[in-house]
Amino acid sequence: MYQKPFLRRADGLCLLCLLLINMLAAACAGKITNAAPEVTGEQVEADSAYLAELERIAELERAGNFFPGLAFYESSLRENAGDFAGAAVAAYKELSWAYAHSAISKDQVEEGLLSALGLFGDISSAIDPARAKGAVALRGCLAFARENWKEAERLLTGILTGDEDTDSFLSWMLMVTEMEQEAHGGRWSGRSAYSAVRARYTLFPEYWYRGARAFSGPGDEYISAVYAEHCIEINPQGPFADDSRRILANYFPGAGHEN
Repeated sequence: MYQKPFLRRADGLCLLCLLLINMLAAACAGKITNAAPEVTGEQVEADSAYLAELERIAELERAGNFFPGLAFYESSLRENAGDFAGAAVAAYKELSWAYAHSAISKDQVEEGLLSALGLFGDISSAIDPARAKGAVALRGCLAFARENWKEAERLLTGILTGDEDTDSFLSWMLMVTEMEQEAHGGRWSGRSAYSAVRARYTLFPEYWYRGARAFSGPGDEYISAVYAEHCIEINPQGPFADDSRRILANYFPGAGHEN
């Protein structure tokens, strides 16, 4: 289950978030080369270990065991493997969980992303496509954090790969950009896909909040209310709790859920 240190050491985590995301950007913006790396037996073995570790992280998340620092660990793995776009998305995942659990503010999330992006500078995709893709990922995460859904979808789609897990954080972000651009009050076509990734986000308030907004069409009010209630229960004083209470009140007039 979700570990509570987010709520006990918010200041320390905030500093850790900003420090590590800046370290990511500094590494990405460092030595630039377009030389093809030499592939060795050791590299193949390292790649296999890297993929296995990513799968272990995914299984921990699917079992409801996300804890502070897990996504930054994933980010460091991806950075070391040269997947700078994946590293940026993983770092944003850490920031998003911290924000959703009231450990940092939205301004601090944006500050971390902007600081990281500033260290990239203008990296040409012709010179270093991996690092250029990392900059695109950071811009996409920033657009997502600002709820600029159309721009976020455009940028994040550009870093999507064919082997992306359907329940990965990037896949979830793209589902959110789609659902938020569709008119609320109608039946969202991606509801089954959204419900299918639930296990990985059981204790992530924003997952439930976005679902509550998406499943608000005629006949789906009860589903929307259930999602909203889950969001409130996870973090009653969190950044998505008040809107979730309003959604819940539409289905249960007079429902306070002030606790």
